[in-house]
Amino acid sequence: MLELTVKQILASTNGKLLNEKIIDEKITSIVTDSRRVTKGSLFVCIEGEKFDGHDFCQDAFNSGAVACLVHKSIDGGNTNIIQVENTLTAYGDIASFYRNFYEEKLGKPLIVVGVTGSVGKTSTKDYIFEVLSKKFRTLKSKLNENNEIGLPKTILNLVEEEAIVVEMGMRGLNQIEYLSRIARPTHAVITNIGSNHLEFLGTKDNILKAKSEITIGMAGDGVLVVNGDDEYLKQGDFGDVAVFKVGFDEDNYMRVIDYDASNSIYVFTDESGKEYTVSLKLKGKHNVYNSLVAICIAKCLGVPVEEAVSACESYTGDSIRQNIFTLKNRNVTIIDDAYNASYESMKASLEVLESFENRKVAVLGDMLELGEYSDEYHYKVGKLCVEKGVDIVIACGKYSRNIVEAVMESMLDNMENKKVCYAYYTQDAKEAAQKLMLMLQEGDCVLVKGSNAMKMGHVVEYLRESDVGI
Repeated sequence: MLELTVKQILASTNGKLLNEKIIDEKITSIVTDSRRVTKGSLFVCIEGEKFDGHDFCQDAFNSGAVACLVHKSIDGGNTNIIQVENTLTAYGDIASFYRNFYEEKLGKPLIVVGVTGSVGKTSTKDYIFEVLSKKFRTLKSKLNENNEIGLPKTILNLVEEEAIVVEMGMRGLNQIEYLSRIARPTHAVITNIGSNHLEFLGTKDNILKAKSEITIGMAGDGVLVVNGDDEYLKQGDFGDVAVFKVGFDEDNYMRVIDYDASNSIYVFTDESGKEYTVSLKLKGKHNVYNSLVAICIAKCLGVPVEEAVSACESYTGDSIRQNIFTLKNRNVTIIDDAYNASYESMKASLEVLESFENRKVAVLGDMLELGEYSDEYHYKVGKLCVEKGVDIVIACGKYSRNIVEAVMESMLDNMENKKVCYAYYTQDAKEAAQKLMLMLQEGDCVLVKGSNAMKMGHVVEYLRESDVGI
């Protein structure tokens, strides 16, 4: 259980307490959702686009809150109020204070692993959690709690753990720096530099700069693990931290020397020259990188490589990313990767689809946040569909016309190629699902993927609920 006092909250936030009588009161939880307030809570009133926590102060007090942290005037007459300049910033300040306070209480250095990158953050975080749990009591951030609210929330959930793995996301410069200064990672990971957020940052060089901010909160003896095959990370300037590179290239610290994509088995070697075989439950080359990063982090922290390998082999993934299941009535394999999409993750999913032998169908929605590069990257996806041997492409969304165009042009350019890829354009996920149902055959393998806003999950739901479904 978290144990702080009102006095410590004041010290960490430079806040002003209206009722001095509660200055020594104990706080046993810190929450931003008034529905989660219990006796002993501090309720932090975050002002968002749709809701304003200041409107729920009275509800928090009725549920047993010790105090409310505010940056606005509050009606109701309760003086158990801590006033700060900005509650969101103050929330981060409290988490930063608690990180130090918890470490002192722990009596030894707290292991903090920060994970960022364009794609693969969550899976990599989960792999790291699995391998560190072999040796340490470990906490990880849930789902995508990777912003200025989610990261402090995770840190404030530390109770008796020796290690914590936190994800750090961003939509612009200086955001990861802010998170890094709160968490102060002892170890960090940058998975890759991709096309995500080109709409906001303009170039991949700027994305590299933004992701590299993760090292700003690290001490000089920090450790950074990166994808050594990534063309941008190869050239990155990461300051004084020790950098370990993993991947397929020969100059990597941990290097993959053999990879069987069909069976998700790879062999890697480290600086000692010893070879290790890893058999993953998750398909795709991207999971080779994700797991190898975790193994490297584990080795840096003293976890035997064999134990780290075992942990990676046991990991089955979460239920919302690359969930592979079978429609029983027609023996159709579904790769449900509808949670989100970027060019890099789209490429990875198409490589997974390629590893199946039967007829391949890709139902693809728009990739968002690409800005002026939207047409270009969707066109590239169409080319990839042909390269990866996809038999049928069903595309939907404003930019996905470019996918269909690229497929058709590839077919015309290679008329002598006996392999044919048929491409169809639909307006939305519902129409895509209906088109798919008309074309589905026994034994097909179907990939469903697109940005979250495209609601490609409706295609999967349609399949499940149909007469063909489970």
